[in-house]
Order: sequence, then structure tokens, then C-alpha cells
Amino acid sequence: MSAAEQDCALVVAPGLFCAWHDGRVRVGSIDDPFAEFVATPGVVLLLSLFSTPRLRTDAYQRLSEMGVPAAREAVDRLVAMKLLIPTERAAKPDAAVSAYDVVRQLGTTHDIDAAAPEFATIFVDVQPFTLTSKPMAFALYQAVVYVVANHIRGAIVECGVASGGSMMLAAATLRARGDCDRDIFGFDTFDWSWESASERDGFVGTPDRLDGLADTPGAEQRPSGVGIERVAANLAGTGYPAERIRLVRGMVQDTLPVTPTGDIAVLRLDTDFYESTRCELETLYPRLVRGGVLILDDYGKFKGATQAADEYFARCQTRPLLHRVETQGRIATKP
Repeated sequence: MSAAEQDCALVVAPGLFCAWHDGRVRVGSIDDPFAEFVATPGVVLLLSLFSTPRLRTDAYQRLSEMGVPAAREAVDRLVAMKLLIPTERAAKPDAAVSAYDVVRQLGTTHDIDAAAPEFATIFVDVQPFTLTSKPMAFALYQAVVYVVANHIRGAIVECGVASGGSMMLAAATLRARGDCDRDIFGFDTFDWSWESASERDGFVGTPDRLDGLADTPGAEQRPSGVGIERVAANLAGTGYPAERIRLVRGMVQDTLPVTPTGDIAVLRLDTDFYESTRCELETLYPRLVRGGVLILDDYGKFKGATQAADEYFARCQTRPLLHRVETQGRIATKP
């Protein structure tokens, strides 16, 4: 193999899908959907690493560290099968891939690109800046399109911004739809810090407490932090009016009660933990207008966020229907 081929970034081919049948994971391509092959856990993990562009050498090292045997041969075989293809997009060596997220990182949603080419174009641009899966990103895209089409007033508000990928998607969608008059708020610490975990926090379906994300599977691969200046620059790249974007730094328990947002059209919550999610719902859900959209990214994955939502809505006189998006995440319109 030439040095140029070694230095070329690879990514999973468009149309690759992952399916579950007879207790085994099968991988194939929509170009030949009946030519599936059984994938071992190592192959599934390998493919998930290439859900964003990655250099071969980086993948070899990561897979070796994870104990995946014959990583080099497996990569070469998947390239030969055209399930991994070269890309000119910049490699992203720090992409987070945890055991929980492996399958949802893969291309199991080829129908989305066909149904919404506008979304597909936007998602390619913002994917390097987000850990959000394509189904959850598409849910946000649909929410923004919905409130624009139905003239639902209010701001776009996100708690848990990270690198800004979801806010970028919302801003780019608003701009594509000719609606640049809405305020966009992003609440985060912007230094990759978070509240202390309580006994309520952890992964759904596991007995373990979550003592911060540093103890979660794959945490050693997470970025060390994204400053507020970098996030602002990322958002500026969408072309959305800078005067309409407000980034608020600090713990949401401190910043939300003192930050006026006005009416909210789309509310996206992604801070993982019980206390922050409880505060977000108590403070911001009353500001979400009737017909506005709520997105709970962590519902079904993190115990704390899930419990906070369940407790909050149990006290509401009118409860929304929380629709499951995928292995994690719920979306609802406010009744």
C-alpha cells in the first residue's frame, strides 16, 4: 500500500446499514441489500470508528488499544468490499465511540438522506462538531422545519452545547428556510465540566452510578473541552446573524433563572444529569409555547435525565407524548 493511501482518510460508504437478525449483527449496503455478512463485535466497532473520517493509522492504533485482533487486515478487507471508502473530508481522530453508541453510529438510516436531501447536506457540514446521532440530528432538523412552516413563535434554546454541532444544524436550517429573525440560546459550561453525579445518575439498565463522564466507556476518547470562543466561531460559520446568537456560560442551575429567553419554539436538553435536567424543565418548559417542540436527548440512556423528565411531567396537568427517536432520545410537541 502506498504512503498516499495510508495517509488518506476513510469513512463508511453511503448506504451502509447495520441490521439485527437471528441474534447476530449483519452489515450490508443498500446497493446490494441481500448481500449481508455477519459482523463480529470487532468489525462493528471498527465500522463505528469510521462513522466520521479517520486515518487508517489512527484506526489501527485505537483498535489495537481496544483489543481488536487483526485490525489492519479487517480495515483492508472492508476497503476491498467498498464498505469503507476514501474521503477528502478532514479526519477527526478524537471522535468519541463508546460501547453503548457503536450501533447507533453506523449508517442504519439511509432513508433519511433520500427523504430530506437538505438535511443530508447540512448534516455533512455539522457532523464533525457533534456527538449526536443522525436520527437525533434529524429530529432537531424536523423540529426547526416544523416551527418555521407553522409560524410558531419563539427562540431555539439548547442546554448542553459541547462543540455547537446541534446549534449549527438549527442555525443552518433556519437560514436555509429563510428565517433568520429567531434568537438562538446555548447554555453550557464550555469547559467540559459538569455537575457532581448523584445516586440518581448513571446509565439506564445498569446499576452503576455515573461519577462523571470520565468513568463512562470510551471517555478517554472524548475531547478535553471546547471553549466558548471556538463554539462561537463554529456557529459563525453557518452564516446565521451573530447578533441573534447568545452563548451563556456556567452551570444551568445558576444561569437559567437569571437569563431571559422569551418564548421558546424549540427546546433541546442534553446535559445528562438529574439536577441539571430538572432545573431545565422547571425553568424553560413553561416558556415553551404551545405547539413548540421539546427534545430530550438523554432520555432512555441516562437515568438522571430520564427520571427528572418523568417526575416533572407526572406533575403536569397536561402531559406531552414523548415519542421515542432511537436507542436514546424523545421528542414531543407541547400540548
